[in-house]
Amino acid sequence: KEVAVALSARFNRLASVAAATVGWNTLHLNIVERQTAVLWCPAPPLAMPTGRQAGQAENCWYLDEAGLAVARAPRFSSSPLVVVVGSWPSASSSTPTINSQPLPRSIFARLLELALSLEGFFQDTPLTGVQVRQITANNASDYEFYLADIHHPDSGFNVIIAREQTTVEILTLLRSVLAVPVFQEELTAGQKLEYLDLRFDRKVFYRFRE
Repeated sequence: KEVAVALSARFNRLASVAAATVGWNTLHLNIVERQTAVLWCPAPPLAMPTGRQAGQAENCWYLDEAGLAVARAPRFSSSPLVVVVGSWPSASSSTPTINSQPLPRSIFARLLELALSLEGFFQDTPLTGVQVRQITANNASDYEFYLADIHHPDSGFNVIIAREQTTVEILTLLRSVLAVPVFQEELTAGQKLEYLDLRFDRKVFYRFRE
């Protein structure tokens, strides 16, 4: 037990350490490492003046699947992970330390669940191939998901939802707007979708880039 506690204290990325004796003179340690799920940043990435993909903001951290801070992240020109942006006053800290929780666990789990649902939905639409690249969670009760083809990150679009909306409501609204003939015509004409705003009850507002 002392060895397991010492290793966990020394190496922050360890999720668990199980010790067992093998024979009279061998100690067997089974170690499970914490898996990095997302890159969290307290503020949105800074826009690049040349129109290239945005650079990474300051003070970003790796979070595991439970939303706990694993390690401080280096700076990327383009993050290989999904970027989650935002902090909550009720969270442990907006400037986290190891094992702190920048977002409440329930909020973090909800964001990941919504990201998977959105990616799954768009696979059977003309927008197939898009993946969630950034999630912005603000304390004004709105969530914004930026989805893009990983090979064409600058041609993505945002899906904006209200925090209280259920997954069923969100997907129903998306099916409705994608079935509108005018929307289909603009999409098939090669217009680049800018956003879908689902926050207003049964209305969906959308915009294509000019």
